[in-house]
Amino acid sequence: MPDVTSTQAASPPPAAGPEPAGAAEQNRLRSVVKLLLVALALYLVWRLASRVGWREVGARMAAVGPVPLLLSTLFLFGRHVAVNLRWSLALRRLGPQPHHLVRILMLFSAALVNHITPAARVLGGILRARYLGRYQSHPFSELYGVVLADQVSHHLVHLVLTWLALVAMAWQVGQRETALIAGLALPAVALVATYAFHTRHSERWRPVTDLARRIARRQESRLSRLLAGGRGAFRRFREIFEDRDLQVRMSIFGVAFFVLNVLAQWVIFAGLESKVSLLTVAITVALGAAAGQLTGTPGGAATTEAAMIACFAALGVDRVDAVAATLLYRGLHYGLIMVLGVPALLYFEFLDSTAKP
Repeated sequence: MPDVTSTQAASPPPAAGPEPAGAAEQNRLRSVVKLLLVALALYLVWRLASRVGWREVGARMAAVGPVPLLLSTLFLFGRHVAVNLRWSLALRRLGPQPHHLVRILMLFSAALVNHITPAARVLGGILRARYLGRYQSHPFSELYGVVLADQVSHHLVHLVLTWLALVAMAWQVGQRETALIAGLALPAVALVATYAFHTRHSERWRPVTDLARRIARRQESRLSRLLAGGRGAFRRFREIFEDRDLQVRMSIFGVAFFVLNVLAQWVIFAGLESKVSLLTVAITVALGAAAGQLTGTPGGAATTEAAMIACFAALGVDRVDAVAATLLYRGLHYGLIMVLGVPALLYFEFLDSTAKP
């Protein structure tokens, strides 16, 4: 299946030792908080839907034909194609890559883990690097450095798009002065950040390295030890972010990821014969995803749906259509992750012949 000649397994991550009692307690507390957030968000979704009537929402959902649902699913799958193309740009620095299909399966397995694990979303990245190590001879730390660069690129693009969505939201609801101030602040922040990232002075990266080492001294988790002891991760990360042309190309695929999300939601409204503008959908998708990221629930479950329904309602979308379209869109999202993520995870864990015992 892979199109590389060498299937030598990369150095695995260091074995995890027992967690300190304090760290274990913090992890349990964090999981409880996230579960409470999911419960609260589910309650909010239920309340929002109850105000318009579940029977009416169900009737509207049933009215959507198969063509819009199929198109939405294809757009959602296309997001992973865009991500695959984006991180393949960074992977080229490591030499020959696994086949496109293998890389897409890695993405779905990582997405599945992030959607079912009530922990930090860093687990999906670690899983990607681990599976990639079966097709690359590079150390795990370097592989994770590439994955981390891909994830940071994704979040930076999403941060800019979320900022733009907040500006557009403020303008739409009549807060014109706030929109203008936020809109003018964005280019200034972008220029400062670009200068800081792309100035070729190693001293500018020393605070990052020092911070990782301080974290490693306090936390004895596998990831912390990896970041403290593996210069390869930071070296690969820095190489990718110092390449301006590479960052521009990766950002284009990051924008494509967002556009495909917007189209996936918009065609659902088209199937409902509800005239909702692409701008309204773009604002809501960006802010809903941001809400899911900030709360840290697995895959943004419940918190994303609650934020999207509230945002659609604030922008004047019919409440019944807002609830029906959001639930269909997010249902297709979860369904695709489960349908393709479970077989992908099982394949890499039990059937991948490139794995060494």
